[in-house]
Amino acid sequence: VQMAPQAWGFDVNNAVDFQGTLPDAPAWLGDVEKLLLQESYDQAAQAAEQNLADARRSNDRLAQSFALHALARVKCTRNAYSEARIAAEEALDSFRVADSAKGVASTTLLLAKIALDMREASEAERLATEALSKFQAASSRTGEAAVHHMLARMHIRDSRVDEALEEIEQARALFEKSGDKEGQAAALLVKGNIYAWNYSDGQEEALKVGREAVALCRKVGRPACRLREADAQFLVATAAFTLKRHKDGLKAAKESLELFKEWGGPRSQASSMRAVAMGLMQCDRLEEAHEVAEQTLSMLRAQGTRDETLLAEALAVDAMIARQRFAKGEPDEDGSMVQKARDVLEAFVKLDEDYACAMHRLELGQALQLSGDSAAALTEVTIALEFFTENKVKASQGLAMMTLAMCQLGTGDPKAALDTAARAEKFIEDPTTLSELAEFMGVVKSQARVGGGPQWGSQSGSWSNYDDPKAPNYIYKAEEGGVKRSVYSDLVNMRIHSGDTPEPISFDTAGIFYMDQFLGVSMPFMPIKRPPIPGIYPDGLDTSKMASAPAPKPQQPKPAAAPAGGGVVSVLSTPSRPPATAKPAGPIVIKPAILGNNDALGGRYRDCPEDIHDRMVALARAGALPTTTLSQRQVLERKKSTFHGHAEWREAARWGYIHPTVAAPKGCKWYKVSIGHKLVGPSPGELLGTSNEDAALSARPASRFAWKEKAAGGRQPGGLALEKLLRGANPDWTAADVAVARRKLEAVSIDSGASLVEALSNIDVEDLNLRLQRAGEQALEPQTLQALRAYAASLANSEPWLGPAAAQFAVQEHLQPRVALAAR
Repeated sequence: VQMAPQAWGFDVNNAVDFQGTLPDAPAWLGDVEKLLLQESYDQAAQAAEQNLADARRSNDRLAQSFALHALARVKCTRNAYSEARIAAEEALDSFRVADSAKGVASTTLLLAKIALDMREASEAERLATEALSKFQAASSRTGEAAVHHMLARMHIRDSRVDEALEEIEQARALFEKSGDKEGQAAALLVKGNIYAWNYSDGQEEALKVGREAVALCRKVGRPACRLREADAQFLVATAAFTLKRHKDGLKAAKESLELFKEWGGPRSQASSMRAVAMGLMQCDRLEEAHEVAEQTLSMLRAQGTRDETLLAEALAVDAMIARQRFAKGEPDEDGSMVQKARDVLEAFVKLDEDYACAMHRLELGQALQLSGDSAAALTEVTIALEFFTENKVKASQGLAMMTLAMCQLGTGDPKAALDTAARAEKFIEDPTTLSELAEFMGVVKSQARVGGGPQWGSQSGSWSNYDDPKAPNYIYKAEEGGVKRSVYSDLVNMRIHSGDTPEPISFDTAGIFYMDQFLGVSMPFMPIKRPPIPGIYPDGLDTSKMASAPAPKPQQPKPAAAPAGGGVVSVLSTPSRPPATAKPAGPIVIKPAILGNNDALGGRYRDCPEDIHDRMVALARAGALPTTTLSQRQVLERKKSTFHGHAEWREAARWGYIHPTVAAPKGCKWYKVSIGHKLVGPSPGELLGTSNEDAALSARPASRFAWKEKAAGGRQPGGLALEKLLRGANPDWTAADVAVARRKLEAVSIDSGASLVEALSNIDVEDLNLRLQRAGEQALEPQTLQALRAYAASLANSEPWLGPAAAQFAVQEHLQPRVALAAR
């Protein structure tokens, strides 16, 4: 089980300041700090506001400064950053009036932390630099250390790892000089996080500094140190899990949980509970792990947590455990394993965490692969792999390739699976994962018969120069009169997994050519002209003459001499079954191999599903699909690449109706991806106007999607589902992209195709973005709005959709009346 850093990384506790960064503070400030540690935010805010009111009544400027500073910390801890900034700025002015140099420096640092949490990196760096100079002027080493500590955290977020290490080393040295053991522990925690998540070989160092931080915290009695000790144990657990020391990790996670139960609050407890659940899972105690994971989610939901990140992380652990239980044989009758993985991905999509999304998309692919849906898994894993490749995340790239190889094997492509697995080997460094990859490659080779097995001839017109397959031997008993069923199954299995041959045969043993004659069963895949069998069909057989002349009666073979008392005889040297004593009652009826050869696509082979062929014929007649012949499709079917795209096109690609080497269907376009090709554009159902979504719409009450008939006639875009409009205008969007866009639109009461087109028909389309921003949602990209308008206009005027790229070059004035027409 692989762990995404986002699911395990934690930030250093910011609920409290380091000792010495503020001037001598009143006693009540310690009470507020304790309430913050226990996550009793409402009580902490009330205490700070009460002390602020008392200070204002007594006109005590310094006391007001402390109260405002405490109130700003409470707001910041609750992620109310705008309110926190207002309170901190008031505190800064108050400290200046009170002429408190340390107070001014400490509040400037608090403003820098707020700016950092608001993702204002340049402002955070400016304020931190200002705070550093003020602490130096006030001769506060602890204050200087606190600034370097904050700058290290900032550099981590910007992936400036080397600079982060330099800053945290300066912080540690200054904390040590000032004798602040809690500060030293906090610096070690940041250092451990840097090693754990930024260096492939940094886990040992992370484990070491985590244990050092634990030892330092135990020497200090402050309540804040108890929480830092819990954080340090959490770091130890994380490093131990990564090093496969699962028992050590579980022990540290449990110690962290006990500390959080005593000194922390529900959020911190839930954070450590997911680590305990992970440890139990790694120790193969799956039932206990499942119970703890469920308790974690229940706790978060009962508290009504606003920490969406922690909730997503807890969902991720629960999904991992569900997958492990399924892999161990636990039934998944309700499909919850895959659904949990989908919920995790959706949660991280909402958080806009790109790397976490890619990691959990890979997790979803693994869940789909386990559930048997290799085709869907292939799509998810390929998307994840593209992200890792683009961002050069080597370890994750190797894991994605390994998972992709498993999907390719599941879809019946062992050669591609072996090629992908071989490429993955170059990216994976973990010995355990490499061992698993080697084991997998061994399985693939045994199925593909790579590097062994029969050697097939190069002549296209002869079958006599192939090596004889190595058939299994069995103990022959004269009274049995034939081959055992198990041996026959071995023959079938051997032939299925051996290489292709130019002749349409079932097995490379001549007697199999006559199975229909022996059994009296029609087998249309048998060749018309068949090779001779000495002693049975010495002149061979031509079935084309069977209608006018009866087939020659097979000569009885001479039975092979069996060793006395039984012995080992090769099945290839003995007929697989004695010939029938009587020939078939009448001529064998051979059904045609090609059906419907008068249609637009020249008919289909018998093994091609009729419904798929009929749909492709309908598309070809409508001019939406390039015309191909049977021979073309036979070639395209053999050289098909890994396909990505709408599920309705997948079967068409499988049977050679579409292929990257021929023109794409109408309104579609082929794209080369890292593994295979992706078809972007409308689905077959959309091109024919008979998609599953249309059927679903027709089943709903008509009043919900009713639209007035437009005067000029044509298709009604308002009658389409909101999802269909979004995906139609942006065919390269994933399901997650569509879900995010739909959630945004529903926030402004746009929940149907009708309401979306009405919003798009306004003279100023930016009005829609203003509505979204007022509702607290991110605005839609200009190109997205333009594509939506163009797509709606094309539907309203029954015109072909040229795709979102073409919409970028559309004249705005030209689209205006068409969208208005669609809205009438």
